Amino acid sequence: MGILLTAAHILFAMQAAQATVAGTVRDEETGEPLAGAVVVMPDLNRITATDEGGRYVLLDVPPGPQHIMVRLVGHAQRALHALVPGRGQLDINVSLRSEPIRLGTIEVRTPLSLPGLEDMDTSGLHDRSTSMAAVRNNPLLSEPDPLLGLEELIAAVEKQESADARQAAINVARASLDLQRRYRTAAETDLDLLDLWACQLVIDSEAGDRDGMIGDAATLRWVRDRIARDVSPAELRSIDARIADLRAAAESGEHARVAAAAASFRSALARAQNIRSR
Repeated sequence: MGILLTAAHILFAMQAAQATVAGTVRDEETGEPLAGAVVVMPDLNRITATDEGGRYVLLDVPPGPQHIMVRLVGHAQRALHALVPGRGQLDINVSLRSEPIRLGTIEVRTPLSLPGLEDMDTSGLHDRSTSMAAVRNNPLLSEPDPLLGLEELIAAVEKQESADARQAAINVARASLDLQRRYRTAAETDLDLLDLWACQLVIDSEAGDRDGMIGDAATLRWVRDRIARDVSPAELRSIDARIADLRAAAESGEHARVAAAAASFRSALARAQNIRSR
């Protein structure tokens, strides 16, 4: 009995000598919180993602020096070294520098044939051709993202890289949803956005990108919170249940489970969209 009590005391002491590491991830330039940033302790194989307020929490971290890595698409990765105390909470706030992904320029020149003008001398006419770089830098075109995504999609298709083509197609679809917000309700576009992030999770699962899957699941929850007031309670319960299934599948790392959960989630979203379109 004394041995059991001693073992219990040792176990309790080991559990008590654990700390919490928490903080907020923000954009270095704007100071805005960044949702979906992945926070990793590689030495402990611990991973989490920031919520909509940019907050993250890592519980039960053993004391001593620890490595922390923070990354988010479109931002430069940060690597930190922290000395974790024996107990209590260590606050580590992180700022990520914006690092846009730039694609090469594709120039498109299409000859235009007009009936009756085939023999006309057009050397003195203004050149109406343009390039993707000119479109991107034109101040009158406020939303060039779909065009940038098309560059990536065209390149992937030409190289017959199916995985890159699927990713580029999702990027184009996300950018087009921003344009559709002008004539569709926020709930309608966000339901479609949830569908796209479910597709993204499947792609990351096929690639074995566990960090990406955890970030995708966090983003799904963030988008869900935006539409919570715009859908019915029954629709919200259905979405919540399937997001929970997706997160559990993502944490398991089993692709078949992720694919099945994503298919169920997308079916529920399709039913919700059908109800709204009636």
